[in-house]
Amino acid sequence: MERTLLLVDDEENITAALARQLRGDGYTILRASGGRQGLEMLAEHNIGVIISDQRMPEMTGVEFLGKVKGQYPKAVRMVLSGYADLDSVKEAINRGAIYKFITKPWDEEMLRATVCEAFEHYELAQKKEVLALEIQAANAAMADISLDLSKLVAQQNSQIERISRYDPLTGLPNRLSLLDRLDQELAHALRDKRMVAVMFVNLDRFQQINDSFGHPVADRLLQTVAEKLKGLVRASDTVARMGGDEFAFVLPGIEDAGAAGEVARGVLGSLSREPITVGGCEIYVAASIGISIYPTDGQDTT
Repeated sequence: MERTLLLVDDEENITAALARQLRGDGYTILRASGGRQGLEMLAEHNIGVIISDQRMPEMTGVEFLGKVKGQYPKAVRMVLSGYADLDSVKEAINRGAIYKFITKPWDEEMLRATVCEAFEHYELAQKKEVLALEIQAANAAMADISLDLSKLVAQQNSQIERISRYDPLTGLPNRLSLLDRLDQELAHALRDKRMVAVMFVNLDRFQQINDSFGHPVADRLLQTVAEKLKGLVRASDTVARMGGDEFAFVLPGIEDAGAAGEVARGVLGSLSREPITVGGCEIYVAASIGISIYPTDGQDTT
């Protein structure tokens, strides 16, 4: 990192003497004859350290460095003056406008050590700023990762929930979901004094179809049957795959056993009206249906 030093004094011999003693330390040294020119140089150059004389005609060193603090707060500011100006300089140091006070006449070794220390202070502040930005970016990245992980966990939990409650082949609710829904509907029926029908549908000769056409065709047949059954129910009804070739319906709020019978006849008609084409094969499907009605045939799911 280039170290640029600005020397400000209306007496050219002072800045020349300072530059001569400090040039050997590898600094890029700029010289200004007053505060106004010093501000112009600050606008044009990346200056890390400033040494300004206190007694100057345009503005004092304290006034100049106070302006620098407002406009270029990262620059390390030092004032050069005799002991007669010590009180005003101390007050500026207390306000934070000045980093250090260098007395006239100065000791060369002490001057070089002080300037080196000032640049180390400036560079440390720069590194802290970069580190703070890196930490901020890292924290933002961690927050994004945490958010992504939370979303992933939520997705996985949702998938686990779906796997545990839905049949993977047909997408219908499984036995567990159906039993939960049945318990809910029985509770509602008990409260509202309504009827609930449970209807079981078994596909006839399914094992023969499986053996004759193979598992892929049989699975596609089950999927097609599931789509047909879903199209026969109300929004309040539930159709589920219990396993194998067995499906079940929960029909809440039916008026009587005849209403459940109408649904059963609709299922049989939909499945047997015409063959189902799967993989280029026409398959005739028949089914057997059983119906149980609450509260006539039972009071619970056992």
